[in-house]
Amino acid sequence: MKLKLSDYGYTILMIETKQVCNMQCTFCAYPLIENKGTELPSEDVYRTIDSIDPADSKLESVYFQKYNEPLLDTRIFDFITYAKNQGLKTQIITNGLLLRSQEMRDRLLDTAPTSVLISMQIMNERNFGKARGTPCSFEEYKKGIFAFLEDSLNRNSPTMITLDVACNFLSDASIFSKTGVITKILGLDRGDPSVPDAVRDIQADLIDFLRDLHKYNPSFAFDTAKVERYLETVEPDYPNQVGVFVAKNISLKIKKFIYGRKLTEFYPVPNAIGCNTGMLAVNADGSVSPCCLAYDGMLTMGNIKQDSLKNILEKTKKLVDGIRAGRGLPEVCMRCHGEPTRRGSLVASLYWAIRMGMQ
Repeated sequence: MKLKLSDYGYTILMIETKQVCNMQCTFCAYPLIENKGTELPSEDVYRTIDSIDPADSKLESVYFQKYNEPLLDTRIFDFITYAKNQGLKTQIITNGLLLRSQEMRDRLLDTAPTSVLISMQIMNERNFGKARGTPCSFEEYKKGIFAFLEDSLNRNSPTMITLDVACNFLSDASIFSKTGVITKILGLDRGDPSVPDAVRDIQADLIDFLRDLHKYNPSFAFDTAKVERYLETVEPDYPNQVGVFVAKNISLKIKKFIYGRKLTEFYPVPNAIGCNTGMLAVNADGSVSPCCLAYDGMLTMGNIKQDSLKNILEKTKKLVDGIRAGRGLPEVCMRCHGEPTRRGSLVASLYWAIRMGMQ
């Protein structure tokens, strides 16, 4: 019998097929990960895909990534095709660096996953190289993305493509900025220096990008007033954002920044509200975790090389129920709710105590 993941509260399955990346982003945990290069054997990937019930109406998709760049795994196209043939929706998130290659663009569009998210994060030439940890210039990077979007347009591709741009969604008041007075006094995390604080800080670069895309190929829609209206009303609720469409299957959206190193660098809080985790991750070493951020065995439920995914989920129901309810949280979860300073973690503890008392 196939495994209905939603019976265990999961709506997304992440499969990290190979722990490799071609960027060293300052905001990502990848540079800190110990077992780089680890590869999940193909038979384990196929067996995991085979175990999932495609009739599960609450299952959104199978994601072929976590902290890795999926296009660096030459097997990825076979995995996507196999999952599609099993009736599953598929998605990859790529940093887009390899889209400079015509062969890579062709293979990705030939495979036609349900959706492709291009994690652009930063659209500023000045900050791009340092923040993304690559010698590639932003102009060269941008050309690869433009070419991929044009190829998709010319093929009338069924794949939904989203360009993701990061934002901390902080208050417009400077005292609440990531270096503001309140932030310093309370010792709180206010996002990463490489990511714009507020949507207004993105506007000029975003409009320049979309204007350049339109110049590259006038078939791509561009309306300054429309972009400005979107930015004036956009909220951090990413799943419900409509985004700015430049073609029927291509849009740009603003995503609230998630600092990927907080599980290592933050101080834990003694208690916190529960996390309604809905992402189940199978990592490149075969370990399973109920979290899209955990790495290096931080939050391991079991390993698919020793046990079936169903047995792992059954054995860890109490653990996951506790995480969702905020009971007996593992330290890694308390770090996720914490802050980068001890003072900040105390402030966060008070905040969570008030939140929990109001429930």
